[in-house]
Amino acid sequence: MRQNLLGAAIASVTAPYLVCVFSWMIYVIQSDKDLLPLLLEFPGTLIAGTLGVLLFGFPLFLISFLLASLFHYARVDSWPTAIVSGTAVGLCFTLWLNNGMEPMPDALVFFHLPYVLAGLISGWIYWRIAIGRTPRNGHAIEAE
Repeated sequence: MRQNLLGAAIASVTAPYLVCVFSWMIYVIQSDKDLLPLLLEFPGTLIAGTLGVLLFGFPLFLISFLLASLFHYARVDSWPTAIVSGTAVGLCFTLWLNNGMEPMPDALVFFHLPYVLAGLISGWIYWRIAIGRTPRNGHAIEAE
């Protein structure tokens, strides 16, 4: 259970940074500006990620830990389950944050895609830390 707690904590801290980096990448790809001024804006992305951790880290941790506990007690420890649940949390989080906003044509790319990708990667991070570890003796085949 300690590994589940650690995996949920690290995935919850990582997710806001991933959202900011993916949002910045989409901004850079769709921008008509020169690349150098856009690269100089990257430290602001990391500051926004830190703010995201401070604002949303604890609720994300609670949701992640509840899901991790549910999967642990249900004995569901496959990587697709962790990745799909992380993606679902990312999608639900972006839908909650953008609730009440006017729908925009680029909303899928600008608002939803970074959260879904961050949820997917955070689900993988959780799985890798909590479940997908190599056994102590270093041989995955012998653990079966």
